[in-house]
Amino acid sequence: MYYFHATPDRSDYLKFDPNQLRILSSAYRRKKYPRVRKYLSLAKEVFVDSGMISAWTKKDVWWQDQQQYVIDYANEVNADYCAMLDLPMEPQKLKRNGVSPDYALAKTIENAKAFMQASISSTKVFVVQGYTLTQYKQCIEAYQTLGVLEAPDVWVGVGSVCMRSPKKGLYDICRFVRQHIPNQHLHAFGIGRKEWMRELSNIGVDSFDSSHASIAVAFNRGVTRIDGKRNDAQVVKQFADEMMAYECRLRAPG
Repeated sequence: MYYFHATPDRSDYLKFDPNQLRILSSAYRRKKYPRVRKYLSLAKEVFVDSGMISAWTKKDVWWQDQQQYVIDYANEVNADYCAMLDLPMEPQKLKRNGVSPDYALAKTIENAKAFMQASISSTKVFVVQGYTLTQYKQCIEAYQTLGVLEAPDVWVGVGSVCMRSPKKGLYDICRFVRQHIPNQHLHAFGIGRKEWMRELSNIGVDSFDSSHASIAVAFNRGVTRIDGKRNDAQVVKQFADEMMAYECRLRAPG
């Protein structure tokens, strides 16, 4: 199963398991915490994401215009994959930031057009955005008109699914995108449950990412639990242990 760990605001845990983990790193988080890029060269592969969903949470609407920063970060760390800067379309996040769905989708399409011309050594990941199937279809059709999906080596990401469950349309959306984009590698953002990944793999999704391991460590619920206050060295080791343990759980039969 092709899986990327969304990294916390550091990467020194990679010293414990060099060249073992695929890491997704947010350009938005890198701007706030520059140390996160220091040890990314020790990852098996690096996927740079824009982090716009975190920017929405902080009401940093200005981040929508920082696609060049995302690209520069990907080039800086020699990322294997780089996602365009798309605007997640969960209604509550758009409302919180005073952005309409029509504007968000139009801005995503505008950024995709610019991303086509960007100079970058990474595999480009174009993100299909929407919240309703109609919006996803509108985005896909715009990409088809632009010729975004003609290159055989690009990846396609499915946006605005990280907060969905199967009951809230997760499988339906990914199935819809796969039916309309049958050939490119398909990545679903923010999916960390093994049973969901298994079903999505059957639908045709090729890769996933989540912060599952980082969250487990943040709340001291991982494979290594420490009573009392943890020192920094213990926390770093916990990140390494939890990520490798999660890898083992993903690979385990069943």
